[in-house]
Amino acid sequence: MSAIMAAKVAGATTIIAVDVVESRLDLALELGATHMINSKETDAVEATREIINGGVEYALASTGISSALGYFA
Repeated sequence: MSAIMAAKVAGATTIIAVDVVESRLDLALELGATHMINSKETDAVEATREIINGGVEYALASTGISSALGYFA
């Protein structure tokens, strides 16, 4: 959540929160996320591609699962 707040303060215009817990996604929107993706229900990679329609400047993964970083390579 701190990354979402920092992105907002830094002036990011598109901030995508991805999680499997709906309450955390709701909080992410309150804190500044512009989009939320429940990766239990939706393919997060495809949904992100639809939202950004191109590339990203920065991505932050805080899952603790190193394989998740492969999506951003």
